[in-house]
Amino acid sequence: MANPNATALAYRSETLAAKLPTLLIAAERVAATVAQGAHGRRRVGLGEAFWQFRGYEPGDPPQRIDWRRSAKSDRVFVRQTEWETAQTVWLWRDGSASMRYRSAPSLPEKRERAELLVLALANLLLRGGERVALIGSGLGPSSGLRTTERMALALLREPDPRSLPAPTVLPRFSQIVLCGDMNIARTEMDVHPKERKPNAIGQRPEERALFETLLGDQLVDLGRAFDPDNPGLFTWWAPWRNLRARNIGWRLDYVLTQPAVAARASDCVVLTEVGTSDHAPVVMTMS
Repeated sequence: MANPNATALAYRSETLAAKLPTLLIAAERVAATVAQGAHGRRRVGLGEAFWQFRGYEPGDPPQRIDWRRSAKSDRVFVRQTEWETAQTVWLWRDGSASMRYRSAPSLPEKRERAELLVLALANLLLRGGERVALIGSGLGPSSGLRTTERMALALLREPDPRSLPAPTVLPRFSQIVLCGDMNIARTEMDVHPKERKPNAIGQRPEERALFETLLGDQLVDLGRAFDPDNPGLFTWWAPWRNLRARNIGWRLDYVLTQPAVAARASDCVVLTEVGTSDHAPVVMTMS
């Protein structure tokens, strides 16, 4: 007699495996549309990680010679190490029930979009020579060929129901970037006057107090930092009465960074004309 638990597990495994190629291909396509910056591209330099062999040249220190590799040919080879400017980037996406929302039956859930963006970002970072890891997955930082596949499998498993990342010890001097739909209009300026309702979810004093606690003196609201006096800076509009075209909306989507990261940002804008969602993307540009 078949074990029902084993049967259910096998079915879930097959379902998971069926989703994996589509998600990875979509993430690869997104990553392929983005141009790489100069940071993180692999090049020779001081470091401990082996990069490649090259032929011996006069002046190379003898301790760099790889005798095992040299014994396989008539040439003498030295080992080159990678210049260690690579960063380790820890990624996370909210897996709570709120991420199961979709604006229309024909559109993907917020969770699906978040998974796609996480994997596309991981793809870009790996192409630039960085190391990536997924918070809460139990997987350590990696730059290997199958890193995104392992991350995708971790994302597609039963999601963590919490709206915040699992407690994780990160290296000293780590920098944080939080981005997404926080579902809170931080101040009165972040809501059009016609939409201001003191007891509405997203405008309540206790919600705004929690938001300010999150920011503290460690995080910068980058969108407002670049556009501090704009009363029409919104990222969400209710999908009726032509509110988006009239710019009667709320600012609910944020990029929050530590001051050191904010100092390297050259812009943070809302792309009001982009997308089919009732939200607009918020894009940070790093100099």
